This record gives sequence, C-alpha cells and structure tokens, in this order.
Amino acid sequence: MPFTRENSIETMELLFQQLLQLTKDLEHSVEQEETDPDQWNELLEMRELVKEAMEREMSKGAVFRDEWRQQYLQPILQIDQRAIPLMEKRKEEISEKIDQIQRGKSMNQQYRGYGTPAYGAFFDTKK
Repeated sequence: MPFTRENSIETMELLFQQLLQLTKDLEHSVEQEETDPDQWNELLEMRELVKEAMEREMSKGAVFRDEWRQQYLQPILQIDQRAIPLMEKRKEEISEKIDQIQRGKSMNQQYRGYGTPAYGAFFDTKK
C-alpha cells in the first residue's frame, strides 16, 4: 500500500489508541494489590514498541494532529503521573520484603546449631 497522508493519519491514530490502552492497562495492573511486577515490565516494553513505531511513522512523514494532544497525550500523562509513584511505592515494598527474607535466612544460618532443646527441659546445674 503506498504511503498517503490519510494512511499516515490513520496509522498514527491507531498507535495513539494502542499507547493509551496500554497505559490504562499498566495503571490497572499497578493498582492491584497482588500484582506481578513482571507484568508491569511487559506492558512498559509494549508501550516502548508502540512509541518506536510512532517515531518510524513520523520519520516517514506522518503528521501529528493537535486534537490528539487532548484526546491521547493528556490522559496518558495523567495516568503516568498516578501510576509511576504507585510503582515506586510497590518497588520499595518488594525491596523491604526481600530484605526481611534475607535477614531471616541470615539469622537462621547464624543460629543453626542452637535449636530447641532435645527433651524440652532445662537442667539447673548450680544446685
């Protein structure tokens, strides 16, 4: 299909729609309590691919319509401003859990030989 102005506008709008949907999906994923950070990474990677496709289209001469700023870019920016702090908070929580697990493992290894008494009794040797 030859490159035309109409094709480029349609392609760019579809890419903007994909970017907005992926951004909404990312926000939804981040807001869930028990979410997998790998899913965030997957959505972020997909967003990057869409952005790269947009750049390719623009390098071919695709145009950016002013109304898309309100329709797509503003909502994407607003969602990013809400989602990124949540992602940072979740990242810190996960880091704290990992630290707790590491401390627990360290304590377990440190006191490995000091288990509970075999018979559950204490013998007073001073009498």
